[in-house]
Amino acid sequence: MNEEVLARTGEDLPVEPVRTLDAIHLATLQILAEVLPDLDVVSADERVRANATALGFGVMPPRRVTAT
Repeated sequence: MNEEVLARTGEDLPVEPVRTLDAIHLATLQILAEVLPDLDVVSADERVRANATALGFGVMPPRRVTAT
């Protein structure tokens, strides 16, 4: 955690509301993407996944389609 992460944590994200820890993770991802442009996100949390997708990250694992 550094000042840049803290500053980005306070910025609006595409899909709100976002929990504090999720905002920290997403801010960190945005910073890491500056040096790792092919970075993908691995998460099962739908809010994190929705924000990561909206921010242009690849998200893994792919969503499962369940039969109804």
